[in-house]
Amino acid sequence: AGPAILQERVEGLDVRVTAVGRRLFAMSVDAGAGGDPDDVRADFWRAARTARAVELPAGLARRLLALLRALGLRYGAIDLRLDRGGRWAFLEVNPSGQWLHAEAVTGHPISAAVARLLARGRGRPARDPVSVHVVPARRPG
Repeated sequence: AGPAILQERVEGLDVRVTAVGRRLFAMSVDAGAGGDPDDVRADFWRAARTARAVELPAGLARRLLALLRALGLRYGAIDLRLDRGGRWAFLEVNPSGQWLHAEAVTGHPISAAVARLLARGRGRPARDPVSVHVVPARRPG
């Protein structure tokens, strides 16, 4: 047996939140419409007919922005699940997640927001919460 990451199965709508600076662009989609209720990637374009731009509750939006600040991220693709009872489940934040599919089906101006963020090029560099140290390779012998 090897290492494993397990998480509770949460039924409901997938919500992708693309965070760019302090802007949040949210989209809901029913993964089951794409053939796999657990993974919207199974057939995103078939599931995309259920995609909708959504507005996040203010408290949730504040918590997501606080998480990004704590992680030192200015961009993140956040995956959430909204269950049938109206409860939000956090699945992950990907610091290099894709956004074009969300932009294509919602019309959210994500690419323009990313371009503006990159063009500004100011602000503190992101803090890396996990220290990564590059160790120079040693020559054999």
